[in-house]
Amino acid sequence: MTRLGKNIYTPAHCRIEDPSMIREEKRILQFLNDLATQNGPTEPLWQLPGDDERCKQLFFAIVVFSIAPEKVDASFKLNQNKSREDRESVANPLMETGSPADHAVAEMIRDNL
Repeated sequence: MTRLGKNIYTPAHCRIEDPSMIREEKRILQFLNDLATQNGPTEPLWQLPGDDERCKQLFFAIVVFSIAPEKVDASFKLNQNKSREDRESVANPLMETGSPADHAVAEMIRDNL
């Protein structure tokens, strides 16, 4: 469950069969850079250098899995029992961050006003 704030959460239950471990440096580097881009500020502050020897050594300590969920059950609670003003007071600060994930949550809250 991801806890985003008071009365904003998204519980999800996934059934996953046969996860596979990714060991190729190039795929690990791509995954980490994509993760930083998706969850960081809209202007990424950094990208991992693929040609840096220290980074390459650290890849052995990072475990990346590829999974394909067989079934996902999720529900959303986006302050639906709160006043419009309360919901806006949650959505507005989320829109002020540089995070695309925060913006997506704010839009979901606003779509349900």
